Amino acid sequence: MNNKVIVLGIDGLQPSQITQLQMPNLYRMLENGTFFSNHHSVFPTVTRVNTVSMLTGCYPGHHGLVGNTMVIKDYDESLVIPALKPQIESVNKKIKSILLVPNIVDILSNCGMRFAAVNIGSSGNAYLHNQTLSDNGIVIHPEFTIPDIIYPEIISRFGEWPVKSQNDESRLKHAMKIFTSHVLDELNPEVSMFWCNNPDSVQHYSPVGGESSNKALYIVDSQIGRLHKYIETKGRNDLNIVVVSDHGYSTIKGVVDIENFVKSKIVESIKCDEDILVAPNGGSVLFYVNPFNKNTLEILIDRLIAQPWCGNIFASHKDGDVEGTIDLNKIGLNGIR
Repeated sequence: MNNKVIVLGIDGLQPSQITQLQMPNLYRMLENGTFFSNHHSVFPTVTRVNTVSMLTGCYPGHHGLVGNTMVIKDYDESLVIPALKPQIESVNKKIKSILLVPNIVDILSNCGMRFAAVNIGSSGNAYLHNQTLSDNGIVIHPEFTIPDIIYPEIISRFGEWPVKSQNDESRLKHAMKIFTSHVLDELNPEVSMFWCNNPDSVQHYSPVGGESSNKALYIVDSQIGRLHKYIETKGRNDLNIVVVSDHGYSTIKGVVDIENFVKSKIVESIKCDEDILVAPNGGSVLFYVNPFNKNTLEILIDRLIAQPWCGNIFASHKDGDVEGTIDLNKIGLNGIR
């Protein structure tokens, strides 16, 4: 019997949240398994960037998906776009692939193996599992499937997806039913993935350790318990579970309107001819000077450094050092995008 792998993605989970009280099933799994302590998120620490790094084995500068929102120069150098399904489809029609490297579906296909996923996160996160629409990759999401021809079949067999809610308990239960009954029982791929959108969704609006956050953890853990029970009941000793998370959380005092700051404090004040494009990504932001002008870049950096809310600034040093910044190579972001 060949061993197979389940990648269990828990969006926004921090190691400190895995306790016997809050997540007894995952805690038990951790106690009986192996914990890898020498790892970290890639930067920016947002979901789609980190998911793609997991599924390609590459840093963002190499795989090309450098933000949840970003500018794709080879698509449209003047446009900031979100990495969601409609936009990814549009990019792929023009430049063939939003990713610059093969992802896990492509790699498995070359070995005659298959991948299947159930994902209740964002449409972009799910679509990027198999954005080349390979025949060897099945993706099931509340809004769509890859291939799209199987969506009616999924709805017919398992019913309509429950309406989205903050803790998404009903959706998560529905997703796990599809995962165990269809993906594991029937498709039985070499690699499968189950992606929970919580505690991330809740923790965007509720503090880590708060009542809502803890309830979301309990709901996720209950589905981990269902998965564990399925494996035991079916005698699926061939299944190995790899538990992953894309990022943790930081407490903030407020939100800064970076785009308005750039427009009012920089672009209008210096009357530059270049556009400064702003792509927010959680607690970080990507800036694009288009077309590139070193003087405009230096003014942008000087104005940012003077702000009390500004942390480290990274820039490409491929054409020489840029004062006040750290080389993008240090965080794996240097690349054609």
